[in-house]
Amino acid sequence: MGWLMGLGISRFGRPPRGFRNTLLAATSMGNWGDLTLAVVLSLGESAPFKKGDSALGVAYVSAFLCFSNIFAFTAGIHWIGKDHAAHPEELASSTESDDSSIHSQKDVVVARSPSTSSVRVNGPTAVVELVDYPTTDTQLQFSSTSSLYSTHENGVAAGYQNGSMSPRRRVPILLRRWFRLSPKTTALIKAILNLANLSIIFGLIVAVVPFLRNLFIHQSTTPTPSTDHEPPLRFLYEVFDFVGAAGPPLGVLNLGAALGRLNVKTMLPMRLTIPITMVRLVILPILGIALTQVFTYHVGWIDREDKILRFILMFQGCVPTASATVFFTQMFSAEGEANEIAGVVLIQYGVAIVSLCVSILVIFVLLQS
Repeated sequence: MGWLMGLGISRFGRPPRGFRNTLLAATSMGNWGDLTLAVVLSLGESAPFKKGDSALGVAYVSAFLCFSNIFAFTAGIHWIGKDHAAHPEELASSTESDDSSIHSQKDVVVARSPSTSSVRVNGPTAVVELVDYPTTDTQLQFSSTSSLYSTHENGVAAGYQNGSMSPRRRVPILLRRWFRLSPKTTALIKAILNLANLSIIFGLIVAVVPFLRNLFIHQSTTPTPSTDHEPPLRFLYEVFDFVGAAGPPLGVLNLGAALGRLNVKTMLPMRLTIPITMVRLVILPILGIALTQVFTYHVGWIDREDKILRFILMFQGCVPTASATVFFTQMFSAEGEANEIAGVVLIQYGVAIVSLCVSILVIFVLLQS
């Protein structure tokens, strides 16, 4: 829902070119981690919750974070990266200035040797195309009309028919033809299989497989694999836990540095800042609370007695934009700046001082009814 509302704001709010996709991340990514955990640990042991609900709430939030982080490191980081990618007109201008010799020639052929390969450049914009021929020659053809690697099959088919292609060359070409993926599919796979997502997937596998879990964490109900009653990889768990504890303070420090460099002149106009803040702190909280009530009392998907789960589901819709959007923007920015998104986050957290208190009050009233 936040993504759809972000599309509407982008359509009618006329955001600057470097913020069109970051706007989607600002409305879609909430602070579902540290803020929610802090509130759950603070309120989880008081009425209307039961004793031990705070620990159960931490487990619920941790499970939710596994999937929300995959979304952030797949879609969110992709949206922000697109805003900081070079635009076609910028590429064309840089090509004209850097490759004036190529621009002046319409068709340049550089032959490496008669029996190996050649490079041909057409026009000012060069993109590689791999062309396979029945002989042992391979050409790298640069074309201004194509933007992706492609393989021409005519020469390959002729090589199969006349038998001039060696068997050692047929196998990789067949594999390329059978397992060819579209550019969008390849980009999606690369986006999903980044280091952050792989670490989450690996952690989930370790957590759900008892044998692997016992290598890191001691459980009194199951035998441990070590002879001294200590898991053999416990030291790794402690190292990761120690290093991971530095994440929140470093995040706050980085956010403070971004806010310290904030320039009022480079902040987004109010026609964008106000709608983004309204979506995150007014519209989405109303929808989140209403949908949780519907799924609890009318659909029956949520146990009405599991109040800590209901609280978390409703509260997750009330949080402001994630501070990770600032970190992602700094990572992609050439100067390390994030003025636009930092201004949005600053205004949202100022408004959230009031909106979160009101939201928690409304949620507690609904839980006690």
